[in-house]
Order: sequence, then structure tokens, then C-alpha cells
Amino acid sequence: MSAMKTPTEKSFTKLRRRAFGQFAAWSKPDLSHLSPFEKEQYSNKYKAMLMYCEGEPLCEIENITGLSKQLVVYYVKKCLTIAEHGEPWGCLALLPYQHTVPYERTNTLQKKLPDAKGGYAGILSYTLNRYPELEERLVAEIRKIKSQDDGPYEKKISAKNLHDIFTKVLLALGASKHEWPFNTKYQGERSISRYMNFVLDENFGRAVNVRSEHAAKVHAQVGQGKRTLVVALDPYDVVELDSYYFDCKSTVAFMTPEGTKVLVPIERLWLIGMIDRASKAYLAYKVVYRNQVSAADVIDVFRRALSPTHERPLQCVEGLHYPSDGGLPLEVIPECRHALWTVLMLDNALAHLSKKISELARKELGFALNYGPVGFPMRRPNIERSFKELAKDIFGRLPSTTGSNPQNGRAEDAEKAALKYKIEACEIEHVLDVEIAQHNCRPSEGLSFLSPLEFIKEKLLASRGHLILRKMVDVDVQNCNCILQVKETVYVRGGRDDGRLPYVQVDRVRYTNGVLKDASMLIGKPVVVAINEADMRTIRAFTIDGHPLGVLVACGRWADVLHDRRTRKAINSLLSKKILHLASTDNPVTVLMEHLGRKNKEQGSRGAPISAARATEAKRVADAAGVLPFITESDNKRSSVPERKISDVVVSSGLGRPMPDLNILLKSRVRP
Repeated sequence: MSAMKTPTEKSFTKLRRRAFGQFAAWSKPDLSHLSPFEKEQYSNKYKAMLMYCEGEPLCEIENITGLSKQLVVYYVKKCLTIAEHGEPWGCLALLPYQHTVPYERTNTLQKKLPDAKGGYAGILSYTLNRYPELEERLVAEIRKIKSQDDGPYEKKISAKNLHDIFTKVLLALGASKHEWPFNTKYQGERSISRYMNFVLDENFGRAVNVRSEHAAKVHAQVGQGKRTLVVALDPYDVVELDSYYFDCKSTVAFMTPEGTKVLVPIERLWLIGMIDRASKAYLAYKVVYRNQVSAADVIDVFRRALSPTHERPLQCVEGLHYPSDGGLPLEVIPECRHALWTVLMLDNALAHLSKKISELARKELGFALNYGPVGFPMRRPNIERSFKELAKDIFGRLPSTTGSNPQNGRAEDAEKAALKYKIEACEIEHVLDVEIAQHNCRPSEGLSFLSPLEFIKEKLLASRGHLILRKMVDVDVQNCNCILQVKETVYVRGGRDDGRLPYVQVDRVRYTNGVLKDASMLIGKPVVVAINEADMRTIRAFTIDGHPLGVLVACGRWADVLHDRRTRKAINSLLSKKILHLASTDNPVTVLMEHLGRKNKEQGSRGAPISAARATEAKRVADAAGVLPFITESDNKRSSVPERKISDVVVSSGLGRPMPDLNILLKSRVRP
């Protein structure tokens, strides 16, 4: 018995050499949508292609499959045709009614009546082939391809306007008005609409950039299958920090001199949140009552994340309870107290670009910064998604919400609703704190249905406690205000000639202590002071050589009430403008709160006593001082003298009252 003759590659035709051994790499389709008859036909073609790629003779293939030699060669060429993605069609070309090359019209244009149908298959491609300049112009209009001769393009060209350009350019190129598209009812408008969609689908990224809004352009840059370089596998590897404002009308309770409460509306509050990327747990947050956040607020969030405890807001909503197993990680998990993060992801807000963040905090805490590209919030998906959920679940459901914009979610008469239902800011803080506590103990599908707190616990217990969180060295367990302090160089003042004991001055306030008072040799020399901008009552001082001078205390009444540096600067600004006047016995913070809480003299009724902007600032100062904001009595009740300007009003204890107008006193016979 003679052995079967094995075909050699040298004896193959050019087509067979292209197909030989390539069958395994060809794409294979899903056949579930085919009918039994179509599956049988496909199976026959599939077997023929397999035999052909393995080098079987055409005669053998014809005998087994029943397909003629010419048909086998036709299917092989069809399978080897290169598709749009750059790969051969493969077995996909064997599916019923599958076209591997676009249709090309070969017949010339025929005369037709406008209402007649049919006979124009492929006419647009035929026309574009006749006039190559026409297709270049259409593509340039759709994709906004710039050239030196062309002017500006439309922001988002429509199919109708593109059709107008198509007909005008076609006539300019010499087309007859008796041929397509001018001899049809719609003059090719539908064909141009389909052509525009085809051009846009050819390059998705370009189509989004030239036709979509900013949010779509940004979103198109992500989700491309490329894994981010910043990978968070363990808790505290990467944290995301951002701020979000809620335009929700609420009220602040002001105490009147009569001991009653007056509700004043405020317009906006900010939430600064820090979320761990791996566990999606809130590490710390802060509510800011101001139009914008500052770098000092971000620093304060860092301090709260490193604190041993979390100070919960006043629980003023009845029936709202904290979950038994919820809270911030530093409350529930002892290992998370004073834990440091490795990478901090921020956006490019001005507060985040401050040197207090990029240099002071980064160097002292030892973390890496990742600001990310401008305008790409999806690089911080966890914090952005959390803000969106808070807006939907809390602020968007309040009767005083202003919505995301005037046309979306805005409640009617939001300010009146805030006063009617007495939605106080402390209640919003309470609800927000409970929601964050529930978020940290709520199971998440992205964590295999573990809660963020459970995920952190599992990670800490995995591999016999192999994971050890990085912590600060020599941190004060009882007080974290010693960290992230701003260091400045000031000069010691004083002198023997006028009997002034040594002191330093920061923001127009003197600081000294028993050690500095006896260090007359330091007068005129520089010292370094460490300032906790959240508490300006005391500072820490060191000599240039690093020797500690102890804690310096603010002189006068500045040391009585807790205040931050922003409040100090606000008081100094009002003093320089002669709006505020301080006596030696006045408490500056109290004087500022009296100024902010003064009644509106132009309103005789007991309506809204002060503006929302002043109420917001008064709320911030009161929260920093740990007291309730209050309203002072109107000057109209104390004197019949005509109303003076704000700069003439003494908002203090009464000392240093300005000189009265003598003419008015003589006429009215009223003593000052």
C-alpha cells in the first residue's frame, strides 16, 4: 500500500499560501441566532475552509462538502478580506448575507421623475467619487478639520445645514440641476444624514470632541481599557479629597437679647470629604459655611483624619440614630487612629495648589500628591460618586433645595420653605454625619458585598496581620493641633527704654509668656513661631537654633474665645476700615459677632434680621468659637439721634463712643 502524498508549500498557489495554517487565528462567530438550515450551510462552509487551510486538494473538498471549486475559492478570498479593524474577516465572512466590501455603483446616472422610487442604489458614493473635493469639504465640516483657507466651523453642524453645503458645493463643481440629487423629492437630504453618521462613527473620539459638551469630552478619555498607574490595593494606599457645595436654603438660629431665637436663612454650604480609594470609606470630612473653601479648611480635614476621635455634631433631629457598627474608621477600628495615607489625589482648585498643601502638609506627613489632569473629575470616582449620592439622597429631597440648576430640581420658594419648616444648619449637619456613618457600614457590590469598614478589618487581619498602617511618629494622642502648623519667622519686640517686655506680634496681636518676658537678649532677633491657624489663641515659639520658648499666649481678650486665622483677619480688616472699634475690655470675637448679628435698621418688622451672607459668616465664626450666634439690639431703641453710618457705630461695650452732633442735641434737648 503506497503512502498518501503530502502536499508541499512549494506546490501551493498564491492564495493557498496566504491561507495555509491561518484558520486557527480567524475570528469565529456565535451561531445561536441562525436557523437550523443556516447553521447547516455555515457548517459546510466552515469545514471547506478548514480543509483548504490545511492543504487538502480542491477535489477532495468538493467531494466532502459538495461545494464547487470556484465557490470554495470565492469563500477563501472573502475570508481573507481585511476588515475595518485591520484583521481578516475570517469565518465571520461565512455568515449569511455578510458583505465584506462596500457596495459600489457601476451604472451611470439615469433620468427619473422626482416621485419615482428605486434605481439610485449607491448614488452618493458614486457622486463623491466623481467630485473628490466635495467629500473633502463634507468631512472637514463634520470633523471640523481646520485649514488656512477655511473660516470657523459651526459648533455642532446639523444634517440639514450639511445638506445645504452639499448642494451648494455640488453646483459650484459643475453638477447639472437635472441629475441627482436635484431631480429627487428630498434632494438627497436623507443620504447626507446617513453619511454624516457614518463619518462620525468612523472616529468616535473625534466625534465626541467636535460635537459634545465638556462632560462628554472628558468622559470619553476614560474607560478605554487602560489600567490607571495609581493602583490602590490596601487601605490608606490612596485617598481622594475634594470639596462640593450644596445650594440648599437652610437657617441659622440667632439668639436675641430677649433670649428668643430668630431664624436667618443661609444660602450655601461646602462639604470637604476625604475617601479611601481601596475601601471607599470616608476618613474625615468638614462642613464649611462660606462661599469658597480655603487651604486652612483642607488642613483641618487632615487634622481630623489624624485625630484619635471624631467629634460628632449636635444631635438635634429626633428619631435619627447612628448605626451601631458605623462611623469613621478612626472611631471603629483602633488601628486606623493616626494612620497616614501614601498618595493624596486632588483636583486643581486654588485651595489645593496652596503651599500649605503642596509643601507644608506633604513634607510633614510624607505623602505623594496627584493633582491629575485639569477637568477630569472621573480620575477621583469615589469622592465624586459620593457627593452625587449625598446630593440626591439628602439635599435634593429637602423642601428648600435649589437643585443642580434653575431648570433641574429647584424647589418653589426654597427660602420661605427653610423658614417655614425651620430647617436649621445643625440639623443638616446631624443628618449628614449619620449618612456618612451609614455609608461606611453599608455593604457594597464593588467590595464583594463587604462594607468599607469590614473591608478595612479584613485587610488588617489578612495574612496574620501582615498589613501595618503607616502612622505619625511622636504624635500627641490627646491633641492633634500640634501637627500641620504654619511656621513663620518674626522678630522679638520690646525695649528697656520704654519698659516694654519682650513679645512677638502675629496678625496685629501680641504674644508672650513667662520665658519670653525674661529673654531680653532676644529683642530685635528673629524667632520661629508655629501657628495653628484653627486656634489663634496660642502659638509655639523657637529660637533660630531650635531651642523651644514654650507656648506663647495672645495678650488681652484675644485669648478668651477660640477663633481661627480667617476670623482674626476679618476683625483686623474691619478695624483698619474703622467699622469696628475695640476697647481694652472688649472681646474681639464677640464684637465681630455683634457686628455680623446687628439687625437691619431699614426693616421695621421682625423679618429676616440680617442678610444670608452675614448669617453664613456669623455661623462660621460661631462654630469656630463653640458658641451660638446672637443678635444685638438696634441703635434706634437707644437714641433718637438720626441713623448714622455703619462706620460711626460703636459695636463694643460702650467705651470710646464717638462725639455726638451738638446742634442736634441742642435742638432735641436730649443728653448723649
